[in-house]
Amino acid sequence: MSFATTRTTPHRNAGTLANSSQEALNGLSHVYNPANGHPATSPGTSAVVAPVMNGGSSSSTHANERILHRFRHDKSILVLTIAGGLIYAGTQGGEILVRRSHQRAHHTPLTQPQVYTLETYSLVRAVQAHNGSVLGLCLSQDERLLFSSAGDRFVNVWDTTEGLAHRASIYSTYDVGDIFSIAYSQRLETVYAGCQNTSIQWYVLKDYSTRPPPDPQSHPSLRQDRFFDSPGPGGIRTPRPQASERALLQSCSPARNLEIPKDHIRQFAHFGYVYCMLLVKGITSGLQREETLVTGGGDGVIKLWRLDEGDLHEIGQLEDGRDEGQSVLAIAIDGTFLYSGRADGEINVWDLETRQLVRMIKAHEDDVLTMTVGRGLLFSAAVDGVAKVGVIACGVETTQTNS
Repeated sequence: MSFATTRTTPHRNAGTLANSSQEALNGLSHVYNPANGHPATSPGTSAVVAPVMNGGSSSSTHANERILHRFRHDKSILVLTIAGGLIYAGTQGGEILVRRSHQRAHHTPLTQPQVYTLETYSLVRAVQAHNGSVLGLCLSQDERLLFSSAGDRFVNVWDTTEGLAHRASIYSTYDVGDIFSIAYSQRLETVYAGCQNTSIQWYVLKDYSTRPPPDPQSHPSLRQDRFFDSPGPGGIRTPRPQASERALLQSCSPARNLEIPKDHIRQFAHFGYVYCMLLVKGITSGLQREETLVTGGGDGVIKLWRLDEGDLHEIGQLEDGRDEGQSVLAIAIDGTFLYSGRADGEINVWDLETRQLVRMIKAHEDDVLTMTVGRGLLFSAAVDGVAKVGVIACGVETTQTNS
């Protein structure tokens, strides 16, 4: 595999690259045409959405690369996902932005939170979704539910068929810190969250009606935080800015505040933050219905988890034996090959059938923040401000391609 390069921003705190789902960015998003001579809105072609730093610039290094559109926001855009003709963008300010895409541009009117379209790229709506930076977005397989995670310790559930109506807020009784990653199994009706406190936690949505209502005092906006609410010098506590959190709490009925059961928590799932996760089918037994959760952490290890009703079982690890500290920040799947982006700019190629490391590629000069696979290409972007595209051929190096 070889990579073609495009610099998306001159700043160190780079953005990310997105195709169908991506992570990290920063106030300005670019939509690129990846095919020579074909507009990205033509049948059979696709647009690549690449976010860059607010105020950053983008200069093409290839004659056949052109920016189709760019849209700007006053906060950094940290995560994107694209489905059903819409671009959903999560911002540093806790918003979800929705823009209409080409496929839906002339059809059903939309009333979603910040959503953009790929033809007009017009902003459909913006919703204040969290009280912290939106770090993860995940759509259900039928695209009817959108899950968002953030630095405010919540996973929120949104109904995309009802204008992103807020259906539920899911939280843990533990101090989980930031929730970096989320995944959803529609078969099990279960949402999984990768947390800063090294745990993986999950909630079975179909069980909420059979569970007792949570104790309001266990809600994160009401309970005492062992760090931030601890007494300082002289026994004085810093006042808590609770108004916005209490307003969000009051906007949900008690049935919509969902507390993760203590038996649905896997403590120390990694020996580091759980930065990324993907839900994939058929990679362990060949059965298309069997789902496996793949997670990457700050310990530099990739883990495979079997999903059962209300439970999670580790079934394997991908580890190359190096010292801890080279975090796995992003993962992508193509068939039986898994690509992992590391904190040092390296991309590793793993064979999931043999669970062996196939290749180590020094793709970037700094942390790989996001990757996605589509149309035989691997897209990656890093803190160095560079987005790259590589041709996939069973993990073997092939000819260079334009981004």
